[in-house]
Amino acid sequence: AMWRVTMAAFCSLVGTYGTFKVHEMVSGPTQQSYQAIENFVQKKTFAAFVLLKHLKALIQYPTELLFVIFQIKTPSNCLAATGIYRVNTKNLQTDVVIIGAGPTGLFAIFQCGMLGMKTHVIDALEATGGQCTALYPEKPIYDIPGFPTVAAAELIEHLEQQAAPFDPVHHLDQQVSGLEESNDNGWTVTTSKGTAIDCKAVIIAAGAGAFGPNRPPLEGLENFEGSSVFYLVKRREAFRDKTVVIAGGGDSAVDWAMSLPEVAKKVYVVHRRDKFRAAPESVARMRALAEMGKIEMIVPYQLHGLEGSGGKLDAVIVKDLKGNERSLEADILLPFYGLATDLGPMADWGIEL
Repeated sequence: AMWRVTMAAFCSLVGTYGTFKVHEMVSGPTQQSYQAIENFVQKKTFAAFVLLKHLKALIQYPTELLFVIFQIKTPSNCLAATGIYRVNTKNLQTDVVIIGAGPTGLFAIFQCGMLGMKTHVIDALEATGGQCTALYPEKPIYDIPGFPTVAAAELIEHLEQQAAPFDPVHHLDQQVSGLEESNDNGWTVTTSKGTAIDCKAVIIAAGAGAFGPNRPPLEGLENFEGSSVFYLVKRREAFRDKTVVIAGGGDSAVDWAMSLPEVAKKVYVVHRRDKFRAAPESVARMRALAEMGKIEMIVPYQLHGLEGSGGKLDAVIVKDLKGNERSLEADILLPFYGLATDLGPMADWGIEL
């Protein structure tokens, strides 16, 4: 509908001024067309606003497009309007579709590129990097070959740099909705935004699928979420001089228990038992910090309640198995109880994931 309205406006101007010129025709995938039109805009900077306004909407369209760039000039030869019109559509074409833009998906771009294969990458998140970007960009990671320690965001940056020479095409903020065999022994992958891509192979690097945090069953929890209760750490510096309660016994809880004492005023670690599920070496380092007095272990306890008002947390109430309660003065609660995952339509593909 937008394109019909645009063309109607052009035709109206043509009727008024009597001049209509097809300036240039550009064909090819959306990214190539964007570059070609962008080059044209650089020559005609006064048209940039109109063109880029439409391109922002256009670039999310899934299909290979044929564009015609229109110029309409007044009798005085001044530009009155410039626009683009979508006149032909068909599926995108590539060698490999990679589902998932986390670390594994990004490295798959590089591996495919080394074999001379072009790739399109689909991810439900708005940015590449998967959980590393969405949940813990500043979290230190200790088990990457060649890096004694590396921040999650830094790892993603390196992987993107490694993949960049092979010009991957990203389809972000959309979930894969379908996978069908095509007539030429290939596959057609479709997404929730209507993107359709024909390919010869599909690499599923989606991990456990889309994800969200497991929330503790605490009364009034929603009143503190986003202000005093967080399920991920995006900026470690945001917790400087704060009293932080970390709840959980997995890798995220233990890793942040090792990292946050460097900036926080005090760090508590609450877990229902003395045994942790995290990597043994990480647990040993955390216990060493506790022995040095840099963190305080609250075990065996579980979260029981929250105290505070107006979204500001004052204390976290914990209870042990015998019913004994403790009140921990706190500014921040970080409940790390894992993620609820959903494979979505991929669960119906008959593939063991």
